Amino acid sequence: MKILLSTITYYPTIGGADDFARSIAEGLAARGHEVAVATSDLLQHVSGKKLSNTKKTNLNGVEIIRSKSFNLPGHCYPFWPGLRRIIRRFKPDIVHAFNFGYFSVDGAAFLSQKLPLIISPTGGRYRSGGMYDALKKVFERRVLRANIWTALSESERKSLRAEFPSAPRIEILSPSILPEEWKKISDDPFPDIPKNLRILFAGRLSRDKGIDDLIEAMQKVNKKIDAELIVAGPNYGYEVGKIEDKHIHFLGALDREKLVAVFKHSDLVVLPSYHEGFGIVLIEAMAAGKPVIAYDNSSMPELARDGENGFCVKTGDTEALADAIMKLNDPLLRESYGNKGKEIVFREFNRQKMIDKVLELYLTALALK
Repeated sequence: MKILLSTITYYPTIGGADDFARSIAEGLAARGHEVAVATSDLLQHVSGKKLSNTKKTNLNGVEIIRSKSFNLPGHCYPFWPGLRRIIRRFKPDIVHAFNFGYFSVDGAAFLSQKLPLIISPTGGRYRSGGMYDALKKVFERRVLRANIWTALSESERKSLRAEFPSAPRIEILSPSILPEEWKKISDDPFPDIPKNLRILFAGRLSRDKGIDDLIEAMQKVNKKIDAELIVAGPNYGYEVGKIEDKHIHFLGALDREKLVAVFKHSDLVVLPSYHEGFGIVLIEAMAAGKPVIAYDNSSMPELARDGENGFCVKTGDTEALADAIMKLNDPLLRESYGNKGKEIVFREFNRQKMIDKVLELYLTALALK
């Protein structure tokens, strides 16, 4: 099968949606399918930072085709007109588009009308104001004509159905992990960080991820116990220089090998986001055998199962966040929750099961067309 994925950014960009698209692309290529990814020349779509090398490349059996992009003034909506040429030249049997509310989905829906189309919103939404309203008016009808939409979680499926009652069939397609990646033994990549209770935050540095709440909670924690906050992820405008605390360690964006090692050499993982379409960090933590703490909104209670593999606390409650961290200072409780998390993730979020589901959806879309 010839499969074209359309996504706003792709590796080496780091992020949940990018990793999700990459895992699908490489999983399909490993099954013998001809897979290409159509994407922009951007490294970060929010800042507009571009890649220095935009030549066509092949990574793990996947052809990556990047197109020059431009943004509407005052908007975060990169266009790349080259998508039309990519679709015509590649001649896919099916198109799978990611990132709702962006040209990767809108353009794919507009330009591949005669092809089976799967849309994975990956937490995105249409925005309002300025040109966004006009863009929605132009593209929404085509997007609604896709054969199948996918949702990362039951929470996202309910949200999509409520917002778009006339949307097509919506199937849950969750991210997954490669068990072998997490079973390897890794050395501590940052041995200079004290071996006190190590709390990991992995994700982009932006306020909607709750990083301010976590820093406030850590100040409460360190009044009672010695703990280190490890922050790993790309910076999306967060003022790191203003944080002066010897117990907080900003590592920046890490390559995959180091990131996996940081998970393994942490004691617990916290994701205090104010919204997540899924929360891939939580299943990565579980794969590493670490207990998790998350806020009780959107999809996170589906993964951070309170009293089973960690704690799910009230959104915005930094006292509850600090209390949950301190409870996990108990190594026996950490081990119990970590073992349960491993059991959950290897059973429910296995990579091969995800690829099986993707192919099932593609065959359904082909039959519907």
